[in-house]
Amino acid sequence: MGTTQAGANEYGLVQSNTGPFKLNSFRVIERNTVAEQYKVVGYLNGQPVVGAEKLFVPVKGSFYTVDFSNDNAFQNIDEFRLYAETSVKLDFDDLLVSDPIVASTDAAAPLITMQPQGRTVAIGDVATLTVDATVSDGGTLSYQWYRNTVNSTTGGVPIIGATSPTYAAPTSSVGTTYYYVVITNINIEVNGNMAMTATSDAAAVTVNAGAPTFISAATAAFAENQSGTVYTAVATGTGTIAYSIAGGADQSKFGIDSSTGALTFIGAPNYEQPSDADGNNVYEVAVKATDAAGNSTKNVSVTVTDINDVSVSVADNGHISNNSITKQVTAGQTAGITFMTPEHDHSFLYIYDVLENEGTYPGGFYSYDGNDDKVRLLIQSEAGYTFDLSSFKFAADLDEAQQIQVTFTSGGENYSDTYPISQDGSEGYTILNAFDHSIDDVSQVELTVNGYAEFQDFEIADIRAALASGLTVSASDVTGAGTDGKTDISVTETAGAGNKFIYKDFAGSTVTVPFVGESVTGYDDLPSDGIIAASNGDKIAIAEVNANGKVVRFGQITAVVIAEPAPISAINSVTVTPETASVVQGGTEQLTATVDAVGGAATAVIWSSNDGSGKVTVNASGLVNAASDAAPGTYTITATSTFDGTKKDTATITVTAAPAVNSVSVTPETASVVQGGTEQLTAAVDAVGGAATAVIWTSNDGSGKVTVNASGLVNAASDAAPGTYTITATSTFDGTKKDTAAITVTAAPAVNSVTVTPETASVVQGGTKQLTATVEVVEGAARAVTWSSSDSGGKVTVNASGLVRVASDAAPGTYTITATSTFDGTKADTATITVTAAPAVNSVTVTPETASVVQGGTKQLTATVEVVEGAAGAVTWSSSDSGGKVTVNASGLVRVASDAAPGTYTITATSTFDGTKKDTAAITVTAAPAVNSVTVTPETASVVQGGTKQLTATVEVVEGAAGAVTWSSSDSGGKVTVNASGLVRVASDAAPGTYTITATSTFDGTKKDTAAITVTAAPAVNSVTVTPETASVVQGGTKQLTATVEVVEGAAGAVTWSSSDSGGKVTVNASGLVRVASDAAPGTYTITATSTFDGTK
Repeated sequence: MGTTQAGANEYGLVQSNTGPFKLNSFRVIERNTVAEQYKVVGYLNGQPVVGAEKLFVPVKGSFYTVDFSNDNAFQNIDEFRLYAETSVKLDFDDLLVSDPIVASTDAAAPLITMQPQGRTVAIGDVATLTVDATVSDGGTLSYQWYRNTVNSTTGGVPIIGATSPTYAAPTSSVGTTYYYVVITNINIEVNGNMAMTATSDAAAVTVNAGAPTFISAATAAFAENQSGTVYTAVATGTGTIAYSIAGGADQSKFGIDSSTGALTFIGAPNYEQPSDADGNNVYEVAVKATDAAGNSTKNVSVTVTDINDVSVSVADNGHISNNSITKQVTAGQTAGITFMTPEHDHSFLYIYDVLENEGTYPGGFYSYDGNDDKVRLLIQSEAGYTFDLSSFKFAADLDEAQQIQVTFTSGGENYSDTYPISQDGSEGYTILNAFDHSIDDVSQVELTVNGYAEFQDFEIADIRAALASGLTVSASDVTGAGTDGKTDISVTETAGAGNKFIYKDFAGSTVTVPFVGESVTGYDDLPSDGIIAASNGDKIAIAEVNANGKVVRFGQITAVVIAEPAPISAINSVTVTPETASVVQGGTEQLTATVDAVGGAATAVIWSSNDGSGKVTVNASGLVNAASDAAPGTYTITATSTFDGTKKDTATITVTAAPAVNSVSVTPETASVVQGGTEQLTAAVDAVGGAATAVIWTSNDGSGKVTVNASGLVNAASDAAPGTYTITATSTFDGTKKDTAAITVTAAPAVNSVTVTPETASVVQGGTKQLTATVEVVEGAARAVTWSSSDSGGKVTVNASGLVRVASDAAPGTYTITATSTFDGTKADTATITVTAAPAVNSVTVTPETASVVQGGTKQLTATVEVVEGAAGAVTWSSSDSGGKVTVNASGLVRVASDAAPGTYTITATSTFDGTKKDTAAITVTAAPAVNSVTVTPETASVVQGGTKQLTATVEVVEGAAGAVTWSSSDSGGKVTVNASGLVRVASDAAPGTYTITATSTFDGTKKDTAAITVTAAPAVNSVTVTPETASVVQGGTKQLTATVEVVEGAAGAVTWSSSDSGGKVTVNASGLVRVASDAAPGTYTITATSTFDGTK
């Protein structure tokens, strides 16, 4: 076949001229003296094919067949090169090639990085579902969302228009719907399956019925002294909605219809006497709407408005003249309203400050008619005005007045009605609040009551002025040519300063006469000459209005229009519009001819152009057309009357040059870009006439690896084939104008592969494993890798050097460790790490968790230990009681000492294998029944012989021990005793001294207390001795006696003296002095001294 030579480290080249081929074999014979090792490398599009390398050593001096039948990498190449270490000379023979075998490559399947998440929302809320996905082969992702009635990603219904990564699920009805999305990657560059799909998880969107939603406003206005619906609450919700009042500072003022939501005032509000919480006539109330799903509230503010009250006070008495007073009232218009009493003898009008006997009501009129002894009040409007009387209030004496008579004048006619007066429960006077029989369009109202009455709070509405008049108007025909359909209006009067006349043609309709001061619509200014368009017999209204447009005077007339003789046909003029216009080459301009014709003359015209070249033409309808090659300049277009050729007009058309692009220039013209790099190109467009300077950029690379965006930025893909590509900028205005740049793509450093060893490993919980990454690179690309773990929980990690660490609590299972090239993130390899469980204690459980143990008792606890991988199941028991009163032994038996303090103690069972695994039981120690103490009060007492003393025993017990005691005395002689209730009794002959009384607990005989009782002797008189025992006293003499009293224990030593002489002649005084009367009978008398303490002594 031929001979190939190559120098040291060089190659010989065999290249196809017809495209790729499959290399099957060839023969070589080496001419060198020493056998060499050779390398064959396959190429495609100038780049080495991955894996297409083969080494061989031929037999010196004979043909050697190099066979590629098992080398799949050589199945699709367009050249191969032979490399040698030294200069060689080889003969080739029998080169065998066949059609290329191209490996089938499918589009990559999309990788879903974020699944759509389910949502639970209320009706009407937003429920947006989102999915994120990536694709590794540069393909284009598309999305299609599906809905399903079950939790499944098959059998769903595609949602029309739902083709983006996000989808707003409908929430207008209650229920649960499942949604999923199918993501498709389309890659037209592959030679296999160009479309691959991935399906997301199903996401449930649950729509619950929300609480009602108010759609009615938050404010309302309501006129005072009225009744009816103030505001209607409206809400949307589920099923029937019930309305109620839920709060607000003024909620007590309102009622509400639960079905319709109609809110009403319970009592008609009064603007002058606001009863809302803050007195500003804005009533605050909260309205609640309730349905099956819940309830919601809305705060509503109701503003009460004034209805033109006519209020008076006693200060107005000074303005009453001839029993009459006038008030200016504005109700639409402003007029004087007069209140008076009929002029009769003894009539009078008076204003009270407050209604008599009613201290809380504002004052009103008392109007007395002395002619018939009745209360009469006349209400009159200013001349030329009428009014509406909406309501008023009055007080009347029911003893005299049973009804009120209302007489009024309307439209010149008099009317009369009577209304009964109702008693409201008060005595004497009654208040008729808001007399609401509205009396409309009246000039006078008379109120009559047969008896005492007072009137107040008149509500005046809709004051209207009298109809306007005062203008004298005439009409006449307008003569002369062209005056048909016109009449001449003349007004006799002259308009006032600043005023003007206006008119309106009512044609055949009745003229509406305005009120004085009214603003009218549909009127036009009357021309200064008075000539207006009209038909004969039309009704013409003329009004004089002031500078504010208000009617001052008014008149009307019938139009007079007489037809004129038919005119002679003629053309007065022809007018072309526009007069001048500018038209670009290739453009058009529409001209219009207006013909002023009379007498029925034809209005047609003939159009013509002065351009003899035929480049600027005009058609029969006046459309001017400038050809694209018409010479720029000025042209004349003429419109000539077909009726009268002397009548014509012209327009001047200026033709301007059309926009154009002269050239496009791309800079730089050439550039070199490495694979994966970019280059910014610029297009300069030379344009005239305002032509657009935009360009469209394109690349001649059909593979899409070398692209250019709309701003001229060239992007060479990292796998773009090296070579020269053409980038073109084409004018958007003129596609024939373009320029190119030559972009040379050069090879970039690359990573061919990353290999992790070992591919699989088993690691026990808490263990490690060293992995190694081998990186195959070309063109000096970096060999570094970054290590990552699939375990998002951080239990199975890998460090920068590939050392895998498994946490002791990592979940057993399979984890993926990835080594990714730092130079090319698409190059990576993985190792599968299988984590196996280490011996462990999962949990310790103590039962029971709580227990109550009485002092001195026990409780058996049990510890259940859950272990894996054969870990020991033993535990150690411990108690939180450092005092050693509540203990637990090795088998979990809790012992409570009899003197353990009541309370809660913690018993802990701790795994002997893993001290972090433990559980506790709460032991509540309760006190045993006991008597803590017995206390006797008082502790000491002194009791006189024959006396008693009540003692009390207080027994302190716990846990329901008996609180009874037994009483005992230390006196064995039975003179000092105590009964079962603690009452001590001392006999009168008890020996004085100290005795012990004891109270002993019947529950615990060791618990007792004592009281010391001291018995004292009782006071006594032992004897009384009188000295001298005998004495002789002469009549009329005295004798002093002395009484000596022997006492013990402080008994009283006093005595009383007495004489045996009942005749009173021999007496003794309190100090023992005996007196003998001079006439006392001589003899023996006994004088006695007796103890006052003890009469026996």
